Amino acid sequence: MVISQIHEYAIFGWETTFGTTASTINIPFGHKVRLTDTRRNNLEAVYDLGNIEAGSLQVKQFEGTCTVDFQAGTGSWIRALTGTTSTVTGSGPYNHNYIETRTGSVQKPISKTKQSFTIERGYDIATDTTEYLLGCVLNGATLRSAVDGMVEVSLDIAYSNMESMVDALETSTTILYDNQTDTPFYFAHSSLELPDGTAIGKVQNMELRFTRNTKMVRENGTRTAVDAVHGGVEYELTADVAFETTTMLAYFLGSGRSPQDNVAEQASVQLIFDNGAATTSKRGMQFTFTNAKIEEYGRSSPDNDLTVESITMKLRKLTSATVINNFATAL
Repeated sequence: MVISQIHEYAIFGWETTFGTTASTINIPFGHKVRLTDTRRNNLEAVYDLGNIEAGSLQVKQFEGTCTVDFQAGTGSWIRALTGTTSTVTGSGPYNHNYIETRTGSVQKPISKTKQSFTIERGYDIATDTTEYLLGCVLNGATLRSAVDGMVEVSLDIAYSNMESMVDALETSTTILYDNQTDTPFYFAHSSLELPDGTAIGKVQNMELRFTRNTKMVRENGTRTAVDAVHGGVEYELTADVAFETTTMLAYFLGSGRSPQDNVAEQASVQLIFDNGAATTSKRGMQFTFTNAKIEEYGRSSPDNDLTVESITMKLRKLTSATVINNFATAL
C-alpha cells in the first residue's frame, strides 16, 4: 500500500536516560508536521593491494539526523532548548517559564545540561509499523512569522539510535494535547518589541534562530552515540520592517550619523507568538532577551512595493522563555 502524510504521525516524549525509550510518548510538535529523517552508516570502501575494486564495505558509526517542520500550536518543544522543566504560574491559562531565577534575582543562564527525547513515528501501512528515534537532542530551532502566514517552527535534531518494529499505532486519546482543537499561531498575533514593551510597527517578517552547537559523544565498543553535549548557545534575530524612521539605523551606528567607536547594547528584545484566543483557550510563546546589538543593516526599494529595512541582530541572554496553555502540570 502506497501512503502519504495522512497515513502517519509523529509525537515525542522526554527521556529519563539518554538513548533509552521514553516511558511516556504523547506530546505533539504542532500542526502540519513534516519530519525529514536521514540515517547514515558512514560506509568505508576497503581496498586491498593488487585490487582495483573494493574488497569490502565496512559500516562505521551510525548517524541519525532529522528536521521537524510544523506550524506552532503549542510550545511543547521548548524544554529541549532550555534543558529544564517549566515553572508554572497563573490559573487557566497557565504560564510555563523555562528560565529560572536565583536568589537575589540574578538570572540563571540557559541550562548547560541536555534534555533528550524519543520521537515516535507511526506508519499506517499494510502491517502497521512504528519507529522510535532514540537519544534525540536539539541542535537548533528557528521560528518564523511573516505577513499573511502561519508561525512556522523548524527543529534541527540529532539522534543516537533507532528501533523499527511492527507495533500498534497510537490513538488520539493518548495524546497530551488535542492539537486538532488548538488554534494555530499566525502573523496577526505575532509582535516584535524593542525594547520589551514597545512594539515595532509594520514588521513584514521576522525569524528567531537558536543554535545549541550540539555534539554527539561516541566511544570505542559501539556504533551508536552514548551521550551528547551542548556547546555555547547562540541567538540571532532577523526582521524586515517597512522603512519610516532612522531608529534602527541609529541603533546600528551607535546613535551617531556614522559608525561610532562604541555601539551600545539594546537593553531588551521580546518576541510574542500566540493564537489570539482568550482565557483557557489561549496558547502562546514569548521570548525575552537582553544585551542585543544589530550585526547587519540593509535597505531595499523594490518597484511598486514597500521600502524595507532589513536587520540582523545578535542576542546575548535569554532571560525568559514562556509557554502559555491550559495545563497546570509542569512540562
